[in-house]
Amino acid sequence: MTKKDKILRLLAEGKKRQEIAAIVGCKPSYVSHTMSLAKRPGYGARWMREKRKNNPRAYAAEKEAYRIKWKTDPDYRRRKLERLRRWQEANREHYNAYQREWHRRRRQQEASP
Repeated sequence: MTKKDKILRLLAEGKKRQEIAAIVGCKPSYVSHTMSLAKRPGYGARWMREKRKNNPRAYAAEKEAYRIKWKTDPDYRRRKLERLRRWQEANREHYNAYQREWHRRRRQQEASP
């Protein structure tokens, strides 16, 4: 269970911020922040998308971190490749139809003078 889950569970039980912070092992400001994010689902993800769009250096740093993780963490690489294989298997018919159509158009373009 993550800190966020523990905090939300304790809030549902009616505990105070100070009590929750002591139980979870964080600051009361973190509890308040978690409470405010829980009221606005998707806010964190939306904020990150905006941050990436507006800050190319942050986006580049994030991409570099993923590249390093791909190179150094075999479990991460295995999970990503497995997810890719599942996606390919689920979309194989659509992908094959797309490829057939692409090759058909290319042959037509090559045949026409």
